[in-house]
Amino acid sequence: MNLEYLQQKEWQKFLSEELPTTPWITVYKFNRDGKDDIAIFSGIIPLDKIKKSLETDSWDISIGEGHPGFVTYFSNGEEDRTEYKRNLNDLMVEPVVICREFNGMKENYLEIQEEFRLYHNLYKDPKRDVYVKIYDDGNEEDAVVIENKQVKIRTKLLKNYIAAKQMALAIYFENFRYSTEEFTEDEYHLHSYDKRDENFSFSLHIGPWSSVSGDNNKTISVLLGKRIILPPPFKKSGRWPFEERNAKFEDFIIGTDEEGEHIFYTSNPGKLANYFGANPGAPHFLTPVFFKKEVLTKYYNNPEKYSVEDGYLRCGGLWGLQMDNDHPDVVMVFLGYLGQGLFHSEQLYWKSYNIPPEGKISATCFKRSFMAQFADPTSEDLTFKSKFIQFLEKWSAKFGWPLFLPLNKDDSHLFTSLHVPVTNDHSEFDSQILAISKILIDSLNEKEIEKATKADTKELPGIAKFGHFLCENSLDNHENHIEFLKDLYALRSSGVGHRKGKRFANVAKRFSLDEKPLKEVFVNILNRAEEMLDTLEAHFFVVPHKKEM
Repeated sequence: MNLEYLQQKEWQKFLSEELPTTPWITVYKFNRDGKDDIAIFSGIIPLDKIKKSLETDSWDISIGEGHPGFVTYFSNGEEDRTEYKRNLNDLMVEPVVICREFNGMKENYLEIQEEFRLYHNLYKDPKRDVYVKIYDDGNEEDAVVIENKQVKIRTKLLKNYIAAKQMALAIYFENFRYSTEEFTEDEYHLHSYDKRDENFSFSLHIGPWSSVSGDNNKTISVLLGKRIILPPPFKKSGRWPFEERNAKFEDFIIGTDEEGEHIFYTSNPGKLANYFGANPGAPHFLTPVFFKKEVLTKYYNNPEKYSVEDGYLRCGGLWGLQMDNDHPDVVMVFLGYLGQGLFHSEQLYWKSYNIPPEGKISATCFKRSFMAQFADPTSEDLTFKSKFIQFLEKWSAKFGWPLFLPLNKDDSHLFTSLHVPVTNDHSEFDSQILAISKILIDSLNEKEIEKATKADTKELPGIAKFGHFLCENSLDNHENHIEFLKDLYALRSSGVGHRKGKRFANVAKRFSLDEKPLKEVFVNILNRAEEMLDTLEAHFFVVPHKKEM
């Protein structure tokens, strides 16, 4: 151990030069390990108080201060008045971290200043001690991390905040270091000093130390002070009206020239032609742009955030995109919608799947967009989901109970994200088999089916109970539909739920898995499922015509 270690030069350099440019800023830390005994606290300080603050290296606010309370004023030795103060700190420094203490009655914890949390609309992750920032484009990132008696905040978000408030961020620090070596009084004096600058003030004191803990330390080094980070300009607040929704617009392929080269054009709606005479000679707002079907994989895989619907992609309540997803192999979006509906970060993602025009827009999209006509989708996943919802409503209206129970909260995404696999990847196919099985088989309302069946079906599995119900209600060829459900269950249990063995090979033959692409197999399964719903609907809901006399 030597004087260089006790001088804490690397700490001085970090605090005075590097701190403002780090991606994270530690706004609270309390560590006592006998090596670097460090305490860090922080506050938001008014600009007109900075000069007074930097006159001394002492902290303007202590850990645990900054709470509201009452102040009593005296005049001539007598009480004059009592006032309530939101912040009892003399310099009106606002703590970034509030230390909640309950005198041993409850566990203490750290809390982030409410105004900062509300300014960035931070979400508290209940499974982690982390606050999350959700951006307007749907992307998320950790904004505040609380761990091991330490609080870190993303620097950019702190600077956005102090820019909006036009107040400065003050980082207060105190670090103790120890050494077993002894030095002369001159050495102690030579290496102890104060430093002042326009944005920091600190003192370094090195002197003799008599340990009370029984260790061999003979020398102590104390670095005490503060670092001021001034706010960026007001317009750097990171919020409307200072941030545009899209500052950039990507170019997309809209055609191919005579030499086979791609023709690109901007998706900026303001530079496209329309039916009102804007931008003559430019491509029209409704110019078709095509993408590989795989562009939707990202959204199918994140059903908690995204919803792929009939003709529409939705990211919660943040943004939406009109699209034509009624093609088997491609997705089409009009050029103007790409710029109008997608943030630039999302445009970059879509551009990676952009392909030259292939074929035409679907008949469904043409009728909706240009003929102003209602049109049902033709894609098997979209038609099945539409049919399933309508069937549930009709069944419940007639019988007073649903044939298929709603999926629980943890499984609800299986219906919204149900889709024809966009690739022939087995993992995607397996996930969709699991989804359709839970929707049609696991969700059978066994309790009500059993009550509506005369036979004793208590010990039978759900599919068998359903078979008895259909038989007693005289549904012709009901065995075909029951056999389909049994095969689907076997495919799910032998292929998705377990290692694929002989049992899987047998059921795979019944679905022609070795002969057809997985996408086609799943389309056939959806068709079979829809056929079953149509048969049930025709038998239970359609009123037969009376014969004329």
